Amino acid sequence: MSKILIADDDADSRELLRYTLASLGHEVTAVSNGAEALESAQTLPPDLIFSDILMPEMDGFELCRAIRSDTKLRLTPFIFYTATYVSAEDEKLAMDMGGSSFIRKADDVADFLPMIQEILRRHSQHELPVPVASKEAVAELERRHTETVTRKLIKKVREIEQINREKTLILAAAGEGIFSLDHDGRHAMVNAAAASLLGYTVEELVGARSHPTWHHHRADGSPFPESECPISATMKDGATHRSVEDVWWRKDGSPIQVAYSCSPLIEDDEIRGAVVVFRDISKRKEAETALQKSKDLLQSVVENVPARIFWKDRELRFLGCNSQFAKDAGRAGPDELIGLSDFDMPWRALAELYRADDKAVIESGAPKIGFEEPQTTPEGDTIWLRTSKVPLPDETGQVIGMLGIYDDITERKQAEDEIRKLSQAVAQSPESIVITNLDAEIEYVNDAVLSATGYQREELIGRNPRILHSGKTPPETYRTMWNALVDGHPWKGEFINKRKDGSEYAEFAIITPLRQADGSITHYVAVKEDITEKKRIDAELSQYREQLEALVRERTAQLAEALENAEAATKAKSAFLANMSHEILTPM
Repeated sequence: MSKILIADDDADSRELLRYTLASLGHEVTAVSNGAEALESAQTLPPDLIFSDILMPEMDGFELCRAIRSDTKLRLTPFIFYTATYVSAEDEKLAMDMGGSSFIRKADDVADFLPMIQEILRRHSQHELPVPVASKEAVAELERRHTETVTRKLIKKVREIEQINREKTLILAAAGEGIFSLDHDGRHAMVNAAAASLLGYTVEELVGARSHPTWHHHRADGSPFPESECPISATMKDGATHRSVEDVWWRKDGSPIQVAYSCSPLIEDDEIRGAVVVFRDISKRKEAETALQKSKDLLQSVVENVPARIFWKDRELRFLGCNSQFAKDAGRAGPDELIGLSDFDMPWRALAELYRADDKAVIESGAPKIGFEEPQTTPEGDTIWLRTSKVPLPDETGQVIGMLGIYDDITERKQAEDEIRKLSQAVAQSPESIVITNLDAEIEYVNDAVLSATGYQREELIGRNPRILHSGKTPPETYRTMWNALVDGHPWKGEFINKRKDGSEYAEFAIITPLRQADGSITHYVAVKEDITEKKRIDAELSQYREQLEALVRERTAQLAEALENAEAATKAKSAFLANMSHEILTPM
């Protein structure tokens, strides 16, 4: 295989060609300019030279002429390989200078590999001609070379000038402050944004030393020695120094909060100065302060809201909670729960139940609101919760977890159970129970009222109890009742009422004011018993009692008369015996 030398200042192009030729088994040396190529060729003569044209130090034309002028190298095949000189005139000049071939870089490398092989073959068999120019031709080539190079240089200068203009425009348009410093720390270049942010003109800053101008004090107002300044350190240690938050000082003495990066300018391994890029972060700091206040407010709300709050990630691990939730979990504070799961909590037996709800909320993206569930306390007791869970989205709307909030409703559940029992007792009571508001409008009747009166519930609700009046209850009874109720006292008494079918019945009623926690009366509750049958029995008993009493009186009179008669007979008998005794004892 052949030894091939490549000269190209374009690293990517040079490496591609080197790799391609090396993969074919050739021994390849690659350098970045003509001077290095000439030195390499003179040290280790190659079998073939590839050369770009426009390169630093020595271009391709000069390299080709030097190769052709060297007695040891003049027969070496020389291929021009360029992306800059691509015109027919450029190609003719290259060939006249002694080129063996002319290849444009836009061509596919694989397309000219056969040509390379052919050149190497012809060279090995001494079949490859080498152009030999006369002195006049050489002079002409010199002239054409000079013109070409001059033309290209002018073009390059214009390109550089255009680039410089664009850089100037970019620097002027940049919203960030940009300036360069020389090795003494003086402003060498300052863009408009930097001057404006610092309150100076560009002219005022150029030539002025940076540290005494705007970095002379720290944020707390204490002096800032230049020896401790990171920007000054860059020009000593050659390292890039950055600060995400610092304070500089404007011309008017006001502080400006900045973030900056300071990079060294190195030339010939010497630090020539530095470039500083900075931006005003005052608004960002204000936003951060406002955000922190919002976070503090939110944390205060989370901590003080009368509910337990917690949030989890997609793996259902706790990310945070408020203190009340931590207390329910038997922990000293919210930090102790971070990274744990429901399996680490006192309610681990219910973990699967909770996690199933969490997973459903995260996967569906839909909240689950106001459902009841049990929870085990650290003491092993069971309490009841009213829970709501919602998905937690990130700024893109992607669900990254869930948030839950719940109340302990154990006491309410117990109260509801008591109310339910009481309600059932009232509803199922054999006694008639009526509840009215303060305007005597019926709001509730139990089934016993419906059975006693013959009305349907909807016929009584909203009506006044006088719908049951028969007109036979004495008016004084109602006056006495209302006087007692208005004074807040219970009342009991009897009514003669009338059913829906017109039949009458007697009721014994106990009516009580219903008071709220503050003592105010909101309703009246009447518990009534149908005493019609009782009164009928009492009437019969009274009649029986009167009959019995009359009979007793009659029998008593008869007994008294008999007794009187007996007593009279006894007296007569006693008188008779007395007389008989007297006669017997008296002598004749």
